Amino acid sequence: MTDMLRVLAVGSKESRDLVRDALLFRRRSHLLVASNYWELCSLWDGEAQQVSVAVIDLCTSDRELRRRTAEHIRRRWPDAQILLVGPEAEVPEDPLYDERIPPTLEAAELLAAMERLVEGKQRSIRARKHDLDVVLQSGLNPGETRGCRSPAKSQAGNDGANETIQRRRQVIADHP
Repeated sequence: MTDMLRVLAVGSKESRDLVRDALLFRRRSHLLVASNYWELCSLWDGEAQQVSVAVIDLCTSDRELRRRTAEHIRRRWPDAQILLVGPEAEVPEDPLYDERIPPTLEAAELLAAMERLVEGKQRSIRARKHDLDVVLQSGLNPGETRGCRSPAKSQAGNDGANETIQRRRQVIADHP
């Protein structure tokens, strides 16, 4: 992966240090840190225009504050992948987060998890762009089909992604 990996680390000093150590294994990376929700909210736009991955440490005992942190990240950087670091039992199943990892992970494993999230996101973006290019080259209007492929089949692949996006939007709308 040669693209710049822009990472936001939110949480304890230990978790921020783990993220920093993980990025030492990578040539092109940028790290932005915030120790808590309030520091995160005070970051000015010039400091953090784009974030690829946000790593949130779950050591914070206040669940509502963790949730507000993730919601703020979703609103400010909607394309960012959110990676939670914490014990599995403590992490609820929530569409607000993209992946969960145990706190015992080594730096190299954390880097692999961050790159896997970004690669998956880039792959899905490329696939959607390719699908649109194929439709446009075929002379069809987006959403129009001819003969061999049913609309239900072409829509089936997008249903999972659309449901996730709708759940995230609903979570953010429910928690102003």
